[in-house]
Amino acid sequence: MGKFRIRECSDLDYDGMVVDIIYDDKWLATLSCDGGFDKTVIKFFCDNNENPSWEFNFFEFIQVLNNSIKILKEINNLD
Repeated sequence: MGKFRIRECSDLDYDGMVVDIIYDDKWLATLSCDGGFDKTVIKFFCDNNENPSWEFNFFEFIQVLNNSIKILKEINNLD
């Protein structure tokens, strides 16, 4: 997945487990499903000083999103 990594974690701001998407060793986004799997939310993080914009391969990003949602479902026992 190139420079992308997926990290499973527990965050005190959320009731369930979350999945973080890391790009080039920087925190890009968090997926959570506290409101139910059908209401999964993605929260993006941007460091405007260091990274005013992100640019990466579209298909790699879609693959990361698909893998992230599968992991989110598994770690929250939503199968």
